[in-house]
Formats: sequence, structure tokens, C-alpha cells
Amino acid sequence: MSIYENRRGFFSEVAKRIGRHPGSLIVLTHCLPDRPELLDALNEICNISLVIVVPYSINPTTYGSISRKYRVVAPTMEQLTTANFLTELIRPFVNRLATYILEIGGYFARELRALHEEFGSSIVGIVEDTENGHRRYEAMISLPYPVVSVARSPLKLAEDALVGPSCVFSIERILRSRGTLLQGRRVLVLGYGKVGKGTAKALHAKGCHVLVYDVSSVASVLAMAEGFVVPDRRAALATADIVFGCSGFRSIDIADVGFLQDGVFLASCSSKVIEFPVADLAKTADSHIETGNVHSYEVAGRTLNLVADGAPVNYLDDAVIGPVLALVQAEMMFALELIINEGKMLGSNLINGVADGTREVVATLWSRCFRNPSSGAYVL
Repeated sequence: MSIYENRRGFFSEVAKRIGRHPGSLIVLTHCLPDRPELLDALNEICNISLVIVVPYSINPTTYGSISRKYRVVAPTMEQLTTANFLTELIRPFVNRLATYILEIGGYFARELRALHEEFGSSIVGIVEDTENGHRRYEAMISLPYPVVSVARSPLKLAEDALVGPSCVFSIERILRSRGTLLQGRRVLVLGYGKVGKGTAKALHAKGCHVLVYDVSSVASVLAMAEGFVVPDRRAALATADIVFGCSGFRSIDIADVGFLQDGVFLASCSSKVIEFPVADLAKTADSHIETGNVHSYEVAGRTLNLVADGAPVNYLDDAVIGPVLALVQAEMMFALELIINEGKMLGSNLINGVADGTREVVATLWSRCFRNPSSGAYVL
């Protein structure tokens, strides 16, 4: 049995436990090889009226597959960040009785008030997957709809631990395609949170000289305690051959260009195009060449090699793959159930989460599907 067959069986079991509900579901997601099984399971719970795919993560085969089953749109990043674009986009697909939104990245956060003004209680609530998205909803003064986030769930830690290694894999593949190696490079990790920590450890295992910088003194001390050097920010930027942005914020600005090494590679490990000043580089660059997913900008007499043009580097290789990803995806399904059953009572000014007991159910079902009880390893 393949990993995809296991995923389908796992999600189907979760969907059966939740049951079928009226209303419609709008899904904003990445378009990667693991999505068809998840979408089919979500559709068992509630009719999917629209799938919106993030443009930097479109697998052509997957896009063709889901387009044959669902109404799918692929907006540009500019459209996704344009005021009221999503409100206008979903208008024909909102079920006036009950509509639920499941998204990744907090794209709907900026339009919540516009959504509420137009659709009112027709939209019941929102499920959010990522830390970036969680922060966007958290930063709002008030939330007109209840939001259930899985971004800070203990089950999310399993996925986050794999983001760093998947980013390192993609960078190593790109360097090899250009006739060079990752080993021995001085690599700076900006941000020592869940993703940054995994990235630093994966780089160390590859024989890199790893530097870490975090704006938090607490995170910096932890990085040092775990064996990494933590120089001042400018010193770190000046000596790094490769920079990984793992902060979840803007980690390098256009003013930092003068401190970077000529020929440096910049790679994002965030879930959005956020870590580097992509638009500013395009405006100020003396020249710009794209070669094999690397955008080389000539700025102030030096070359900056921006991998995937600032999009998450691991999406070049279908991001995090494997059974672990199904854990948090199943939790999102239960988060949807929470909104369906209790949306009116959750309260809109708090970001909610599923109960610990529900996570235990997810982990138990996952173990039955993906863990070999004899060896203790993943089922192959």
C-alpha cells in the first residue's frame, strides 16, 4: 500500500468520525501531491464549493487532478494581497446558510471586516494552519468570526521539525545543479524558532559552518547552548555564503544589501514570500537574470542569488513530504468540526484550538495507519 493510499484511508476514517454536514467549504491551500486525499476527505464532511491555490506551490499534475473534481482558481500573489480580492472572488460560492473557510497563511485576515459586512453570519468561521497566518489573526484588534488555529498545536511540532531539513535538501540540490557543494559553507540561519532550529541542525549534519541570529536574546542563548555560534547581525551577514530566512517576518531589508557577501544565496524557509525584499530588489537591481530557480540580482556592485525569487525554497521539491504531514491536516479536519458544531459559541475575539483529547485521537488513528507496530518505524 502506497503512502497516498494510507493517507486516503486515514483521512476517510477521520471524516467518518466527524460525519457529513450541510453548508459549503472554501479552501485556500497549497497545490501539492498530498492535497487530493485531504480535499476528498474534507468534501466528505462538507461540500467544497471553491479551492484557491497558492501560486508559488502549484504542482501541475496535482492541479490537473483536483481541477477535474473541484472548482479551482489560481490567483497571483499580487491578487492574493490586493484589498477585497478574496471577498469578490468567493462571492458566488458563499452558501447563505453556512460557509466555512479553511486556509493556510492568513490571507483572509485582512478582509475579515469586508467579509462580515457583506456576508454576515453566512460565514461561520475560519480554520488556519500556519504560524504566519496565526499571527495575522492575532494582530487584529477584534475578530468578527471565530478562528480555530492549529499553528501552535503540539502535533504541528512534528511537521515543523521537517521544514528545515526539506529546505536544506532543496538548497543542496540547487547547488549541486550548479556544480558546487553545500558542505563546508558558512550558512546563516536568521530566526531560531521551531523552523530555524531544525534548519540549523540539518545544516550542521551536512558539514556546514552554521551561524545563528535571532532578535530574541532568549532564542540566541538557546542557540549557543545547543552548540551554534551567534555573532552580531552585521558580522553574520558579512561572512555568510548562504542565508536562510526562518523568522516568519522580514529578516533582511534592502538596507542590508551592503553588508552581504558578493554571490550570497538567499533562501526562505517561511510559509510565505516574506523574508526578503523581493519587490525592492527588482526595483533597485542594475540587472536581473533567472537561471534554474535562482534569480540573480546585481545590486550595489554585488550579486545576490535569491532562490525561488523569495518563495519558500522547499516548495521547489513539494515541501515537507511523508506521513507526518497528515497529523496536522487531520487536526484541521477536527478544527473544522469544532466550527461547524460550536461556531456560534466559540467567541470571535479569541483564537481557538482543538482540545488535547482530540489530538490524542488524531495521534492514535495516525499510529494505526502509519506506524509499523513491530519495527516502530513508518509503514512503507
